[in-house]
Amino acid sequence: MSASEIRSLRNRSVDTAQGSVLTVVDLMQQVLKPLAERRGLDTWEKIVAFAGDMWFPSRIIFGKFKGRLYQEAREDSELRSWLEWLAESTNERSSAMGRWYLK
Repeated sequence: MSASEIRSLRNRSVDTAQGSVLTVVDLMQQVLKPLAERRGLDTWEKIVAFAGDMWFPSRIIFGKFKGRLYQEAREDSELRSWLEWLAESTNERSSAMGRWYLK
């Protein structure tokens, strides 16, 4: 969620249960619903399946290329090679991350 999307939510007091609920309703209507619609998530089953899928941040969070967008590997052969190396890691999470970025 971007800062502008957060700022666009109504300014409600979250010091009360009602204020908290109404803020969540605004969040769902103004931010989450449009995102879900763009991804074709039009049923709860699809939303639950999507939420259960593995994902990683768009920016690499460690290593030599920390802070870089993984999409830059399309043009940067050194970054792509590093992601391929990561995908072959013996560390299960690192390997999953590398495969996810390459996919």
